[in-house]
Amino acid sequence: MITLYQHTEYGDSSISFTSDDECLANNSFNDSASSIKIEPLTADLRALCKESLRLTKAFGQKTNVDWFVEQVEDKKVKQYIIKHGISEYYELETLSVVPAKDATGILEYNYTHDYPIVGLNFYQVIIQYEDGTENYQMLDDIEINGKPETLFIAPNPAQDFLKVDVSKFENQSIDYFVRAIDGTHHIEGTFPADHGDKIEIDLRNIQNGLYLIYMNPERHRAMSAKFVIAKDY
Repeated sequence: MITLYQHTEYGDSSISFTSDDECLANNSFNDSASSIKIEPLTADLRALCKESLRLTKAFGQKTNVDWFVEQVEDKKVKQYIIKHGISEYYELETLSVVPAKDATGILEYNYTHDYPIVGLNFYQVIIQYEDGTENYQMLDDIEINGKPETLFIAPNPAQDFLKVDVSKFENQSIDYFVRAIDGTHHIEGTFPADHGDKIEIDLRNIQNGLYLIYMNPERHRAMSAKFVIAKDY
């Protein structure tokens, strides 16, 4: 097992891996490691192989996330954090926190994601132990078939503001975020259910570049679109 620490001498926050991981941006740990520790795998960690994470399509284009973990007395699991994103290179968003069962042995868990997007969906299960460590993460993806819906935005390229047509989401609150294509997080928030037919995103504090806008209406599948900010366009 490899554990990265934010500070020297194994200080402050840490993250651990027992398999390959090509990008640390989705773990919020990119450019943060100052020390590293390499240790042999214990029995409980060996039980947490990537194959224990299963993704299957459920009725209505939902995603079932199933995993199993060996719960041991001397290192008990506190909870599991389920994360989701549209790329393994972006920071993933938290979908749910699942409490650990009060039992030992091989335990199975399930979470259903009701609103995955059309195309590739990336999922991660983070295991948090009662001693405060997070010493294993699993990442996998599943493709949801279907015709992607269009998210109408204007102008593109944008300068100080971006307008989004949300007329189809009447009486639904909408969670959203704007993120640079390299995974840097810039804007996030929620529009209330009385948002009207169009909403406006303030881009005045964001630099030029290629961006992604991601919107997750209350009762609708999440949608996204790429756009360019060019203030001197």
